[in-house]
Amino acid sequence: MKATLFIVLIVLALGIVGEDDYQQEIADVRHYCEMVGSGVWPDFNNNVNC
Repeated sequence: MKATLFIVLIVLALGIVGEDDYQQEIADVRHYCEMVGSGVWPDFNNNVNC
């Protein structure tokens, strides 16, 4: 019983951390596109389509 609870808690923690990383990546891409669109930065990242 304890092992199952431990595994569930670990999976839950990894899910929360993964969601936070995903949201941060979205915010970074949005910021990059705003800076490129306003002419502050050149379009140096070929992996992002703005």
